[in-house]
Amino acid sequence: MNNSGTTDKGKVITFYSFKGGVGRSMALVNVATLLSSWGKKVLMVDWDLEAPGLEKFFNGATEGLDTSKQEGLLELLQALQTQETVDWQQYVFSFSTKLSKTPLDLIIAGRNHDQYTEELRTFNVADFYEAQKGAYRLENLRNEWLETYDYVLIDSRTGVTDFGGICTIHMPDILVMLLTPTEQGLRGTLRIAERADKARQSLPFDREKLLVFPLPSRIDGTTEFEKSRQWIKRFAESFEPIFDNWLPADIAPEDFLQRVKIPYIPYFSYGETLPVIEQGMNDPAGLGYAYENIAMLLAQGLDRVDVFWGERDSYLFDIKYQKDPKRIAELLIILKKVRNSWEKSQKSGVASSMSDSFLEFYDFLQDYQKSYERIPFDVLKKNPITRSIEKMLDSMQSLQKTVESIRSKTAEIAKHNPNSDKK
Repeated sequence: MNNSGTTDKGKVITFYSFKGGVGRSMALVNVATLLSSWGKKVLMVDWDLEAPGLEKFFNGATEGLDTSKQEGLLELLQALQTQETVDWQQYVFSFSTKLSKTPLDLIIAGRNHDQYTEELRTFNVADFYEAQKGAYRLENLRNEWLETYDYVLIDSRTGVTDFGGICTIHMPDILVMLLTPTEQGLRGTLRIAERADKARQSLPFDREKLLVFPLPSRIDGTTEFEKSRQWIKRFAESFEPIFDNWLPADIAPEDFLQRVKIPYIPYFSYGETLPVIEQGMNDPAGLGYAYENIAMLLAQGLDRVDVFWGERDSYLFDIKYQKDPKRIAELLIILKKVRNSWEKSQKSGVASSMSDSFLEFYDFLQDYQKSYERIPFDVLKKNPITRSIEKMLDSMQSLQKTVESIRSKTAEIAKHNPNSDKK
């Protein structure tokens, strides 16, 4: 099923929850952190104006952010009340995490001052849309964001609100709906999903079909395994018509939700944390791994889920290096140095054999660099180098040491055997 996947055009993705306390904001910031670590341009927008605070998850990286002075979304919306276009970039704060390959951009909810609550209370969304052409001004803003970023992640208000309507109906291409195993959460999420789908059809703008991603969160599958299994089954049955829009027919919704659910990890229940940094993504039972699953699926626009299902490493590889000649070029430089040193030492008669998989992968990357086409997964599946390629890229210093070691040994051999180059 093709949902456009990784394209040159960006995606607006809203994170929504009918109830609070489900880990919605935490999921958004961890997904954003991963997308940034993959070299993607990401804008986070704190549209939870009544309970803001996305910046708190990045305390160690946002030391230069003064929320008492930094204007945010509320001030941007106020400006759009009287202006058709606004220089929205003046409301953006940029920073980087330990994982970032590209900076993360953030629009906070608004300036933290004594009048914030009153200014928010007096902002009339209905009047903004009807009397001030707010819908068209937001549409222009949305288009400018899409021209600038690969992904715009919106943190929406919970429940049924006017601002929530903007976030779930007008703005998104993908609506991620987090919910916990509660009757109220399930029914409320279904109602909002149906409302968004219906209202979307009456928008005066061209839109592809809204893709809805129901996402179970805070699932305790260790001490309450049977209960969690029953709830996952209910979620799958309840959202089956939604999954029909993008989940391959040969993947059962229940099996899919079991794989992508966000587990309950008590350690990360205290404070604002980034498990993708603190814990990493190697533990399949960990939060970091779960957020990586979600980030991967969203990065591909919920497309080609069959590849995610059967070849997760290949799916991730494609996200990181799809149409990214710079990163492929960096890899080729390192591999070329290794290969050249190996060939030089081979001429001296002392080199060990180089694996066919290395040579095959090197030739494959050269062809890929020329075409910048989608990576053929049949090649990647056959190649043992695929699963270790990330370690190679992220460990360039180690590879450089390997190169230098080969060079040193070659030089030492040449020193003791002056005639080795003539062999």
